[in-house]
Amino acid sequence: MRFYRDLLANHGPDPSEYWDRRDFSGTVGRVEAPVTLLGGWYDVFLPWEIRDYLALRSAGRRPYLTIGPWWHADARHGLVSFRESLAWFRAHLRGDPSGLRRHPVRLYVTGAREWRDYRDWPPPGTRQDRWHLHSGGGLGEDGPQDAPPSTYRFDPARPTPALGGPTLLGSSKPVDNRPLERRRDVLVFTSPALTEDLDVIGPVGADLFVRSDREHTDFIVRLCDVAPDGTSRNVCEGGLRLPSAADKPVGTAGVRRVAVDLWPTGHRFARGHRVRVHVASGAHPKVAPNPGTGEPLATAYRTVAARQEVFHDPDHPSAIILPIASRTPEATVPAPATDPELPA
Repeated sequence: MRFYRDLLANHGPDPSEYWDRRDFSGTVGRVEAPVTLLGGWYDVFLPWEIRDYLALRSAGRRPYLTIGPWWHADARHGLVSFRESLAWFRAHLRGDPSGLRRHPVRLYVTGAREWRDYRDWPPPGTRQDRWHLHSGGGLGEDGPQDAPPSTYRFDPARPTPALGGPTLLGSSKPVDNRPLERRRDVLVFTSPALTEDLDVIGPVGADLFVRSDREHTDFIVRLCDVAPDGTSRNVCEGGLRLPSAADKPVGTAGVRRVAVDLWPTGHRFARGHRVRVHVASGAHPKVAPNPGTGEPLATAYRTVAARQEVFHDPDHPSAIILPIASRTPEATVPAPATDPELPA
């Protein structure tokens, strides 16, 4: 397929003329028409849709943003899309704003099973909390511990799979990740059981201190919700291909500090549940396995395994950064017990 081969040929950190005719992210703020955006927490395009929202807001526009519990081609967002669009067109084409909601941002909070309205994105009043990775598989708000790094081996010939997560086509509802967590090429860090509900709403990131015996490699981070019965369901994830602009050497020989952007989320970790983080180097087949050789993906045929280290001591405080909702939303609407566009 010609377009796919062109994407491969022009893939990389350096922009090319190919993208000058296709990438309009730098001019989104010039759009003067009223804009309403609708996406899903498991939509493969969600981070870039939110970037468009932020670009419009910084340009002084007032776009609307609606995010539900859907993937990109999920038919369940049809009813919400029609309702939102008809109200939007009626307001801006016929001068009747009676159907518009008061606040521009509406989010479906998974785990809480309710819609919430906010004045902006990220929701006002959220705070960024660092939950540190601990030796032995712990996770928590307490500081990093003095311990050796956690290690694993990634073999691109037998790539680490991905279960669920953001996608374009097909179902991507949260699934039980315990089969993945039993693999030796996945590091798992888990918090104690929560004593109260924890609402994580906004952009999620990871600040990792890593070392690899390969210059070219990937790091994948995934956030999961662990129920009292042990079921571990994916909430959001993201990855970074090294070397990268977000790859910064630090004091210890060979250690790199990497910033990984995960998909945004709106999720409640209920009391009694636990927060879990995966660190891996593959998400097959959604992400092409990094061959480890630096060769272009279109022509690479040789693969090399990588030995990975994740540091979590006081000098290398690896952590996941969670946006904690600390204020009540402007409006809250519980979802009906049976709603055709929402998951059961």
